[in-house]
Amino acid sequence: MRSALVTVSSDEFIEGTVVLFHSFIENNKWFKGDFIVINGGLSDVNIHELKNEFKCYIVNPSVYLSEKIEQLIECIPAYFRTQKRFYSLEVFNIRGYDKLLFLDSDIVCLRNVETLFKLSDALLACPDQRFFQNFVRDRTTLLPIPRSAIKSFENKKYIEKFFNTGMFFINKSIMEDDFFNRLISALIPENYQFIKTGHTDTVVLNKILLEQVNWLPIEYNYYTSLPTDEKISPYFVHFIGKDKPWKRETNRENYWVKKWLSYYD
Repeated sequence: MRSALVTVSSDEFIEGTVVLFHSFIENNKWFKGDFIVINGGLSDVNIHELKNEFKCYIVNPSVYLSEKIEQLIECIPAYFRTQKRFYSLEVFNIRGYDKLLFLDSDIVCLRNVETLFKLSDALLACPDQRFFQNFVRDRTTLLPIPRSAIKSFENKKYIEKFFNTGMFFINKSIMEDDFFNRLISALIPENYQFIKTGHTDTVVLNKILLEQVNWLPIEYNYYTSLPTDEKISPYFVHFIGKDKPWKRETNRENYWVKKWLSYYD
Protein backbone atom coordinates (compact mmCIF):
# COMPACT_ATOMS: atom_id res chain seq x y z
CA MET A 1 0.00 0.00 0.00
CA ARG A 2 1.60 3.24 -1.18
CA SER A 3 1.22 6.46 0.80
CA ALA A 4 2.54 9.99 0.45
CA LEU A 5 2.67 13.29 2.30
CA VAL A 6 2.00 16.16 -0.09
CA THR A 7 2.46 19.91 0.29
CA VAL A 8 2.73 23.04 -1.84
CA SER A 9 5.88 25.10 -1.46
CA SER A 10 7.64 28.18 -2.80
CA ASP A 11 10.82 30.04 -1.93
CA GLU A 12 8.76 32.07 0.54
CA PHE A 13 7.64 28.91 2.33
CA ILE A 14 10.75 26.74 2.04
CA GLU A 15 11.59 27.00 5.76
CA GLY A 16 8.09 25.91 6.63
CA THR A 17 8.31 22.95 4.26
CA VAL A 18 11.59 21.76 5.74
CA VAL A 19 10.21 21.96 9.30
CA LEU A 20 7.00 20.23 8.20
CA PHE A 21 8.94 17.27 6.78
CA HIS A 22 11.45 17.10 9.62
CA SER A 23 8.74 17.20 12.30
CA PHE A 24 6.69 14.57 10.49
CA ILE A 25 9.67 12.22 10.19
CA GLU A 26 10.64 12.77 13.82
CA ASN A 27 7.19 11.76 15.08
CA ASN A 28 6.43 9.07 12.50
CA LYS A 29 9.41 6.74 12.29
CA TRP A 30 7.12 4.06 10.86
CA PHE A 31 6.34 6.08 7.71
CA LYS A 32 7.87 4.56 4.58
CA GLY A 33 5.89 6.59 2.07
CA ASP A 34 6.96 9.37 -0.27
CA PHE A 35 7.24 13.12 0.16
CA ILE A 36 5.78 15.16 -2.70
CA VAL A 37 6.11 18.91 -3.20
CA ILE A 38 3.85 20.73 -5.64
CA ASN A 39 6.00 23.50 -7.07
CA GLY A 40 4.54 26.89 -6.22
CA GLY A 41 7.67 28.80 -7.25
CA LEU A 42 10.83 27.08 -6.02
CA SER A 43 14.34 28.07 -7.10
CA ASP A 44 16.69 25.40 -8.44
CA VAL A 45 18.69 25.70 -5.21
CA ASN A 46 15.67 24.96 -3.01
CA ILE A 47 14.52 22.13 -5.26
CA HIS A 48 17.98 20.58 -4.93
CA GLU A 49 17.85 21.00 -1.13
CA LEU A 50 14.47 19.30 -0.84
CA LYS A 51 15.45 16.43 -3.11
CA ASN A 52 18.77 15.94 -1.35
CA GLU A 53 17.39 16.16 2.19
CA PHE A 54 14.13 14.23 1.80
CA LYS A 55 14.46 12.47 -1.57
CA CYS A 56 11.10 14.00 -2.38
CA TYR A 57 9.36 14.33 -5.72
CA ILE A 58 8.72 17.77 -7.21
CA VAL A 59 5.46 18.08 -9.15
CA ASN A 60 4.61 21.04 -11.34
CA PRO A 61 0.96 22.15 -11.62
CA SER A 62 -0.66 20.61 -14.68
CA VAL A 63 -1.28 22.69 -17.78
CA TYR A 64 -5.02 22.21 -17.37
CA LEU A 65 -5.00 23.59 -13.81
CA SER A 66 -2.77 26.52 -14.79
CA GLU A 67 -5.02 27.43 -17.71
CA LYS A 68 -8.17 27.35 -15.58
CA ILE A 69 -6.52 29.58 -12.95
CA GLU A 70 -5.49 32.07 -15.66
CA GLN A 71 -9.03 32.13 -17.03
CA LEU A 72 -10.43 32.76 -13.55
CA ILE A 73 -7.97 35.61 -12.98
CA GLU A 74 -8.99 37.22 -16.28
CA CYS A 75 -12.52 37.49 -14.91
CA ILE A 76 -11.63 38.15 -11.27
CA PRO A 77 -8.18 39.86 -11.17
CA ALA A 78 -8.12 39.85 -7.35
CA TYR A 79 -7.09 36.20 -7.48
CA PHE A 80 -3.79 37.01 -9.19
CA ARG A 81 -2.10 37.58 -5.82
CA THR A 82 -3.33 34.30 -4.31
CA GLN A 83 -3.29 32.06 -7.36
CA LYS A 84 -0.77 29.60 -5.89
CA ARG A 85 -3.29 28.65 -3.25
CA PHE A 86 -5.16 26.77 -5.97
CA TYR A 87 -2.19 24.44 -6.46
CA SER A 88 -3.38 22.09 -3.71
CA LEU A 89 -5.97 20.89 -6.23
CA GLU A 90 -3.13 19.13 -8.04
CA VAL A 91 -3.20 16.53 -5.23
CA PHE A 92 -6.18 14.96 -6.97
CA ASN A 93 -4.11 14.50 -10.12
CA ILE A 94 -1.44 12.41 -8.37
CA ARG A 95 -1.70 8.75 -9.32
CA GLY A 96 -0.23 5.50 -8.05
CA TYR A 97 -1.00 5.98 -4.34
CA ASP A 98 -3.55 4.41 -2.02
CA LYS A 99 -3.45 7.18 0.60
CA LEU A 100 -2.48 10.85 0.35
CA LEU A 101 -2.10 13.28 3.26
CA PHE A 102 -2.07 16.93 2.21
CA LEU A 103 -0.63 19.51 4.60
CA ASP A 104 0.06 23.20 4.10
CA SER A 105 3.71 24.16 4.52
CA ASP A 106 2.86 26.34 7.53
CA ILE A 107 2.00 23.27 9.60
CA VAL A 108 4.19 21.45 12.14
CA CYS A 109 3.63 17.83 13.15
CA LEU A 110 3.80 17.17 16.91
CA ARG A 111 2.52 13.59 17.26
CA ASN A 112 2.38 10.15 15.68
CA VAL A 113 -0.44 9.96 13.10
CA GLU A 114 -0.17 6.28 12.16
CA THR A 115 -3.81 5.75 13.13
CA LEU A 116 -4.87 8.25 10.47
CA PHE A 117 -3.25 6.17 7.72
CA LYS A 118 -5.22 3.11 8.85
CA LEU A 119 -8.58 4.76 8.23
CA SER A 120 -10.50 3.86 5.08
CA ASP A 121 -12.76 6.93 4.75
CA ALA A 122 -12.67 8.52 1.31
CA LEU A 123 -12.03 12.02 2.69
CA LEU A 124 -11.04 13.17 6.18
CA ALA A 125 -10.74 16.82 7.23
CA CYS A 126 -11.39 19.29 10.04
CA PRO A 127 -13.93 22.12 10.30
CA ASP A 128 -12.43 25.54 9.69
CA GLN A 129 -11.52 27.89 12.53
CA ARG A 130 -14.83 29.74 12.40
CA PHE A 131 -16.72 26.61 13.42
CA PHE A 132 -14.78 26.56 16.70
CA GLN A 133 -15.52 30.25 17.18
CA ASN A 134 -19.29 29.52 16.96
CA PHE A 135 -19.79 30.91 13.47
CA VAL A 136 -21.49 29.48 10.41
CA ARG A 137 -20.91 30.63 6.84
CA ASP A 138 -23.16 32.23 4.30
CA ARG A 139 -23.35 29.76 1.42
CA THR A 140 -23.09 32.47 -1.26
CA THR A 141 -20.42 34.80 0.12
CA LEU A 142 -18.74 32.49 2.68
CA LEU A 143 -18.79 35.36 5.16
CA PRO A 144 -18.90 34.13 8.79
CA ILE A 145 -22.10 34.75 10.71
CA PRO A 146 -22.56 34.21 14.48
CA ARG A 147 -24.36 30.93 15.07
CA SER A 148 -26.55 32.67 17.62
CA ALA A 149 -27.98 34.88 14.87
CA ILE A 150 -29.28 31.92 12.85
CA LYS A 151 -32.74 30.62 13.73
CA SER A 152 -32.98 27.82 11.20
CA PHE A 153 -30.82 25.98 8.69
CA GLU A 154 -33.77 24.62 6.75
CA ASN A 155 -33.41 27.07 3.86
CA LYS A 156 -29.82 25.89 3.22
CA LYS A 157 -28.61 29.49 3.09
CA TYR A 158 -25.86 28.71 5.57
CA ILE A 159 -23.10 26.13 5.89
CA GLU A 160 -22.84 24.72 9.40
CA LYS A 161 -19.49 23.00 8.84
CA PHE A 162 -16.98 24.12 6.25
CA PHE A 163 -13.68 22.24 6.02
CA ASN A 164 -10.28 23.88 6.01
CA THR A 165 -8.14 22.62 3.14
CA GLY A 166 -4.80 23.17 4.86
CA MET A 167 -5.06 19.56 6.02
CA PHE A 168 -7.01 16.76 4.41
CA PHE A 169 -6.53 13.01 3.96
CA ILE A 170 -7.83 11.06 0.98
CA ASN A 171 -8.03 7.39 0.16
CA LYS A 172 -7.84 5.84 -3.29
CA SER A 173 -11.60 5.34 -3.37
CA ILE A 174 -12.14 9.04 -4.05
CA MET A 175 -9.73 9.11 -6.99
CA GLU A 176 -12.07 8.37 -9.86
CA ASP A 177 -10.51 8.60 -13.30
CA ASP A 178 -12.31 11.83 -14.18
CA PHE A 179 -12.46 13.36 -10.69
CA PHE A 180 -9.56 15.79 -11.21
CA ASN A 181 -11.11 17.10 -14.42
CA ARG A 182 -14.48 17.48 -12.72
CA LEU A 183 -12.84 19.36 -9.86
CA ILE A 184 -10.88 21.72 -12.09
CA SER A 185 -13.93 22.32 -14.27
CA ALA A 186 -15.50 23.98 -11.23
CA LEU A 187 -12.84 26.75 -11.34
CA ILE A 188 -15.22 29.13 -13.08
CA PRO A 189 -16.21 32.73 -12.32
CA GLU A 190 -19.77 31.65 -11.47
CA ASN A 191 -18.45 29.84 -8.40
CA TYR A 192 -16.31 32.77 -7.26
CA GLN A 193 -18.04 35.99 -8.27
CA PHE A 194 -19.89 36.40 -4.95
CA ILE A 195 -17.14 35.14 -2.62
CA LYS A 196 -16.24 37.90 -0.13
CA THR A 197 -13.60 36.12 1.94
CA GLY A 198 -10.80 35.55 -0.57
CA HIS A 199 -11.05 31.75 -0.33
CA THR A 200 -9.41 29.93 -3.24
CA ASP A 201 -9.08 26.13 -3.46
CA THR A 202 -11.43 25.83 -0.48
CA VAL A 203 -14.38 27.03 -2.57
CA VAL A 204 -14.41 24.22 -5.14
CA LEU A 205 -13.28 21.53 -2.69
CA ASN A 206 -16.17 22.31 -0.34
CA LYS A 207 -18.60 22.72 -3.20
CA ILE A 208 -17.87 19.27 -4.58
CA LEU A 209 -16.73 17.30 -1.52
CA LEU A 210 -18.46 18.78 1.53
CA GLU A 211 -21.08 16.01 1.68
CA GLN A 212 -18.36 13.33 1.59
CA VAL A 213 -16.25 14.62 4.49
CA ASN A 214 -15.71 12.48 7.56
CA TRP A 215 -14.85 14.95 10.32
CA LEU A 216 -11.66 14.78 12.34
CA PRO A 217 -11.25 16.43 15.77
CA ILE A 218 -9.49 19.78 16.01
CA GLU A 219 -6.25 18.09 17.12
CA TYR A 220 -5.63 17.20 13.48
CA ASN A 221 -5.67 20.82 12.34
CA TYR A 222 -5.19 23.06 15.36
CA TYR A 223 -5.29 26.72 14.34
CA THR A 224 -2.94 29.19 15.99
CA SER A 225 -5.62 31.83 15.45
CA LEU A 226 -7.60 30.20 18.28
CA PRO A 227 -6.79 30.97 21.92
CA THR A 228 -3.73 29.00 23.04
CA ASP A 229 -4.68 26.00 25.15
CA GLU A 230 -1.65 24.13 26.44
CA LYS A 231 -3.93 21.30 27.58
CA ILE A 232 -4.65 20.42 23.95
CA SER A 233 -2.19 17.99 22.38
CA PRO A 234 -2.46 18.49 18.61
CA TYR A 235 -1.20 16.17 15.91
CA PHE A 236 -0.81 19.14 13.58
CA VAL A 237 -0.51 22.83 14.44
CA HIS A 238 -1.49 25.19 11.62
CA PHE A 239 -0.01 28.70 11.60
CA ILE A 240 -2.95 30.17 9.80
CA GLY A 241 -2.81 33.83 8.75
CA LYS A 242 0.13 36.16 8.15
CA ASP A 243 2.18 35.36 11.29
CA LYS A 244 4.45 32.58 10.08
CA PRO A 245 6.95 31.23 12.63
CA TRP A 246 9.97 31.70 10.35
CA LYS A 247 9.36 35.42 9.94
CA ARG A 248 11.33 37.80 12.15
CA GLU A 249 8.31 39.87 13.14
CA THR A 250 6.45 36.86 14.56
CA ASN A 251 6.29 36.63 18.35
CA ARG A 252 8.87 33.98 19.22
CA GLU A 253 7.57 33.69 22.77
CA ASN A 254 4.28 32.26 21.53
CA TYR A 255 3.70 28.73 22.83
CA TRP A 256 3.19 27.14 19.40
CA VAL A 257 5.95 29.16 17.74
CA LYS A 258 8.35 27.76 20.33
CA LYS A 259 7.25 24.27 19.33
CA TRP A 260 7.95 25.07 15.68
CA LEU A 261 11.34 26.61 16.53
CA SER A 262 12.37 23.46 18.43
CA TYR A 263 12.26 21.58 15.10
CA TYR A 264 13.74 24.47 13.16
CA ASP A 265 16.73 24.61 15.49
